[in-house]
Amino acid sequence: MIILIITFFILLFNKPLGHQLTVFFRCTEDLFADFFNPVIYVADNDVYHNTLNGLHHKIYFPLTYMMFSLFSGFADYSGMTLFDAYSSQPAMMSCVFFTMFSVFLFLHALNKVVKVSTSMLVVILCSSVFLFTIERGNPIMIAAALVCYFIAYKDSELKSERYFALTALCVAVVLKGFPVVLGFYLLQQKRFKDILYCIVVTTLLVFLPFLYFKGGFDNISQLISNVQLHNQLFEDSIYPRFGLSVFNLIAIQVFHLYDASFSDTGFMITKSLVILLSVLSLGLFFVQRTPWKKLMLLTVIVAYLPSDNGFYCGMYFFPVLLLFLKEQTGTKLDYAYMIMFCILLNPIQISHHNTPITWMLSNLAIFVMWITLITETVKDHLLQPRDEKVSLF
Repeated sequence: MIILIITFFILLFNKPLGHQLTVFFRCTEDLFADFFNPVIYVADNDVYHNTLNGLHHKIYFPLTYMMFSLFSGFADYSGMTLFDAYSSQPAMMSCVFFTMFSVFLFLHALNKVVKVSTSMLVVILCSSVFLFTIERGNPIMIAAALVCYFIAYKDSELKSERYFALTALCVAVVLKGFPVVLGFYLLQQKRFKDILYCIVVTTLLVFLPFLYFKGGFDNISQLISNVQLHNQLFEDSIYPRFGLSVFNLIAIQVFHLYDASFSDTGFMITKSLVILLSVLSLGLFFVQRTPWKKLMLLTVIVAYLPSDNGFYCGMYFFPVLLLFLKEQTGTKLDYAYMIMFCILLNPIQISHHNTPITWMLSNLAIFVMWITLITETVKDHLLQPRDEKVSLF
């Protein structure tokens, strides 16, 4: 992996404005857009009806926008556009503080899962996933950090740490939604009291912050409408993301393998396959005993199931990778998994007919890991003696 990173930087420095710059979204054409745009949206305190860039971009729960409002005090964002922010020193400072906070929080949380070595830190910071996420300024890094805290402290002997883990999961769910599947750890352990705590806290964090914005609870219906519009617009878009539907889009729009009239059928097939694999993963989670594999079965759902699952969703795979490196035993299958992780994190940008395909290869690597892990788990469970098999509950 270090060789890949060195090669990437040699290619990048040799031609700074060349193809390697596609490691960033649109070659940094709209740098830090996922930070600046929400901060601009909240400036007038009526975020869900703000028409700048379209209503379909106002899809976060209000707690997320409250977080962004903390940074809106650095500059007068009212009436500002994304490109206006680039020429505002206070605005750029707010972005720097947000980025520094996000990176520190994520690395601190990740280090609580497994101690991060210097070489591993270099791999993380120079990976395609991390570079892409930094450039976007997306709050997913904070959500990923909270997921790491949950993984690290969910089984702590200290009650305070366990409830910190539960609260971290609740906030992660409010920020990004799909980390909710990690609650299956609690379900498997029959921690029903903790599940009730998470339901109450998450509900409060979802609804009470609506009162912070103009219109209060009346914004709920508008948020639902915005989300529906967002899903319709981004479902058939090609950009660095995870999901099987991407392969259908690539076949139609890039390689012209079949007519676009088949796209609806292709989407239906890929959606159904993702749902099927997700359900299968949830079931196999209960019988899988290896910690990194259990986490992987849930994490891949978080990355693949959303309709707008940007490439930054790869941030969720870092704790999986650390647990894998800690637990791997050097088998041939472990080496295969290692290769898949390297493909996921590889920063070197490869193109086909001027179309970047590195992120597509990363997507394919995770899908291959998913299928392999499901197959391996089914095989191991079927081969276990009946008295050693793990009960679902």
